[in-house]
Amino acid sequence: QMGEARAVVCEDESLSYAKLEAWSNRIGRRLKTLGVRADERVGLCVERSVGLVAGLLGVMKSGAAFVPLDPSYPQARLRDMMEDAGVRRVVADAGSAASLGGLLAHCEVVLIGDVEGESSEAWQEPVHAEQLAYVIYTSGSTGKPKGVAISHGSLALHMDDFLQTYGFTQADRQLQSSTINFDVSLHEMLPALMSGAQVVMRGAQHWDLETMSRRLVEEKVTFSRIPTAYWQQWLREPPAASALSLRQITVGGEALPGDALKQWRQGPLSHIRLDNLYGPTETTVACVYRETQDADAEHVAAPIGAPYPSRSAYVLDLDGNEAPVGGLGELCIGGATLARGYLNRPGLSAERFIPDPFEGNGGRLYRTGDLCRRQADGTIEFLGRLDQQVKLRGFRIELGEVEAALRSAPGVRDAVAELRGTEAGKRLVGYVVGEVDTSQVREVLESKLPGYMVPSALVMLPALPLMPNGKLDRRALPEPDAEREHEAVAPRDAREAALLSVWRAVLRR
Repeated sequence: QMGEARAVVCEDESLSYAKLEAWSNRIGRRLKTLGVRADERVGLCVERSVGLVAGLLGVMKSGAAFVPLDPSYPQARLRDMMEDAGVRRVVADAGSAASLGGLLAHCEVVLIGDVEGESSEAWQEPVHAEQLAYVIYTSGSTGKPKGVAISHGSLALHMDDFLQTYGFTQADRQLQSSTINFDVSLHEMLPALMSGAQVVMRGAQHWDLETMSRRLVEEKVTFSRIPTAYWQQWLREPPAASALSLRQITVGGEALPGDALKQWRQGPLSHIRLDNLYGPTETTVACVYRETQDADAEHVAAPIGAPYPSRSAYVLDLDGNEAPVGGLGELCIGGATLARGYLNRPGLSAERFIPDPFEGNGGRLYRTGDLCRRQADGTIEFLGRLDQQVKLRGFRIELGEVEAALRSAPGVRDAVAELRGTEAGKRLVGYVVGEVDTSQVREVLESKLPGYMVPSALVMLPALPLMPNGKLDRRALPEPDAEREHEAVAPRDAREAALLSVWRAVLRR
């Protein structure tokens, strides 16, 4: 219906709705010719481009389920995912197929640029609501990724929730910046395409803050999801309000610090609606949201809000009963958008997806593993992971409170607190970005926090490490220098003596 209206733009490429429809139909028909069946898992290995959208839609139109295989990911990781999902067919672009040749050697490969021989006519593929739409892999506790299996019905319900909540129209331009390996990439593109709006994609290169700001302005983006950690960095030097067309920003991926929200609410872009989203992959992209308010800035971490219309949310105590208002417990999500479970992992599925005792309709609850509490008005607060509770020398520590104190120190632009070390030598470490005087930072910490919450070590970083999805990469945070005496070792030869003198000059020690 949208014809020649622009559907997707990615750097210097663009596709109209008519061309996107024709291209995805050809890809879907090629897959049908190869004999793909319902619930079959087809790999999607396409570089970030307009062709990625065509490939994704083509797999879905064929009735198969897509398994995103970002070509920039390590081959060992991609191999694990393909083996676990039983991928025998892959939709790829020529460049990815060539660079990952060994990985795809035993698969039938459909090249997105080589389907001109297929008809571009649409067809009506029967799809059941319980049919598999995609399998996305998340980190597993054993180190092996686990595949979350999502049905068409769950995805459709989430899209209904999202479109109803945010009121997309043909006038919108939606930013698509996440890697396809993360499910949020779907609600960065599908709402726009379902509304006749435009998708503005970044290309293969990650955008730095300056580039993102420029593209938001140039492409007149109206709706953008920005991972919380990245949004905090962008918040320091955003574009002028008059240059932006943004009406809505959603953040998510980790807790939204109250002090960062306060800076936003008092800044020049506070007229843009900012929603805090929460949702494990197992609940289909996002299940709880909150339109942020001034009062939220008074919390260490802003509330995550209430469920979207098709979901339910409960805070359960250790006995599986609802915790009282203000009581702590595990957040459990119900509703028809839950994943089928983990692919080929029935034991883990049974552990995390449990019978719903509240609705009485045979439904399930997903145990998120997140510690939360419910306010009197029903709003949910996120307090941290149940399996990562920080306890040091008998004291339970809220890392968000430590991080807020760190960020309040003069010159600190960003900060993270972590518990590091083995059982016997555990200590609290503060990682700080900015031009700071560490003694001044300690003074601020000691004035705001009890002694047991003051980090014993401060590590200065040029920037906090981020993962491809924009979340903070805690594993990449360096270990602090050991605070113990080292025996000096004399240089063994002239080369070591020269190196020693260079390092002494550089480090001034």
